[in-house]
Amino acid sequence: MRELQSETDIFQLHDLIGEKINKHLDGLDQNKSADSQKILELCQIGKLLSSYFNNYDIIKVSENPDFLISDGDSEIGLEHQLVLDPKLKSKEGFFDNIVNKVEEKLRNDKSLPGNIINLVFRDEINFKINDKSLIINDIANIIKCFVNTGKLKENKYILNIHKIDNSKICINANFGAYMQKEISPDLIYKFLLKKEEKVDSYRMNSVQTQWLILVIGSLGESSYELNREIEMNIQTKFDKVFIYEDLRNRLFEFK
Repeated sequence: MRELQSETDIFQLHDLIGEKINKHLDGLDQNKSADSQKILELCQIGKLLSSYFNNYDIIKVSENPDFLISDGDSEIGLEHQLVLDPKLKSKEGFFDNIVNKVEEKLRNDKSLPGNIINLVFRDEINFKINDKSLIINDIANIIKCFVNTGKLKENKYILNIHKIDNSKICINANFGAYMQKEISPDLIYKFLLKKEEKVDSYRMNSVQTQWLILVIGSLGESSYELNREIEMNIQTKFDKVFIYEDLRNRLFEFK
């Protein structure tokens, strides 16, 4: 395993991500589960490419594999796999539902410009079902203030907000920092094998060169972190296998 070094200045990153993904976001509806998942994949892969393979652009968004990327000379099929603890992820789903309702509300406000809004929730927050409507209104007002003034007003829900220019309002939820578990070799193999049987079909559907990106390290208790000392000898049909730590923006190549 080796850690790759980012080739992009952090101050350029937001603009570069927008250049790579904005055109592919058109037509996607955050309120639809499949579209919401694809928006997340686009944001993560756009960030990865902007940071480590900036000469590559996304030329096709599909399934089997998820993306086709190109540097103008060569094309690569790229499969995205998010690695999460399923039990903890279900708990975080409540927050996702709140965010979807806020996004629906803000899209009806024609005074707001389009943006991709990333919300970082406070880790000590407790939501009650009976307060759901009040919470949706409060968070919507917090976002409107931030978009219009660039300032995050004092509140009990949101720790931080980031935004990227976009053609419409899209809101993503991140969750407060937790003590994350280290991903194990067994779990890496589990998710690798989940995709391994599909490599031949990926090549038939797109191009011969195929990469697998296992994404960990997002905010939230359901995600994992990587121990740099981990040692694995991966045997796979994929041409390259990477583990990408999303929050820390670190990329590790296993093959």
